[in-house]
Amino acid sequence: MSVDMLAVADGLAARYASLTSGTAIPGGTAIRGSTARTPNNIPATPYVVVELPESEVTVEQQGSRRIEHSFDVYFLHSRATGDIARDKLAMLVWLGRLIDALHGDMNLSVTGVLKSRLLTWTPEVVTYAGDEYHAWHLVAHVWTEDVVTLVP
Repeated sequence: MSVDMLAVADGLAARYASLTSGTAIPGGTAIRGSTARTPNNIPATPYVVVELPESEVTVEQQGSRRIEHSFDVYFLHSRATGDIARDKLAMLVWLGRLIDALHGDMNLSVTGVLKSRLLTWTPEVVTYAGDEYHAWHLVAHVWTEDVVTLVP
């Protein structure tokens, strides 16, 4: 039976939903939304969007199949304001929290998930629904295993 990929994507989004910047940014900031269900626009920032995965079967043998999924995750920090110093500081404050988000529940509380890890991250200016945002483009890998019946 296949792993519930919507549950996997929702699990990734949930790991980011409760993050805050703490006091490193005056006044502190919390994630305003985190979803795998792509919104038509971004209501408030910071906001996390988990995109559809690319996947590849890595091991298949009688009775089981392992698949590696690569999810693009966008942490949209703020609209591009032109205040480069402020935006870069805030992006750096968030980075460690974003990297650590998957460590507390690597199987995302989803049956069939073996582990999840953040593998790469890149700062970008992302256009979403016509607006430009300072963002971290995170790539999260999720390894799953499910039971299959192979018929020759």
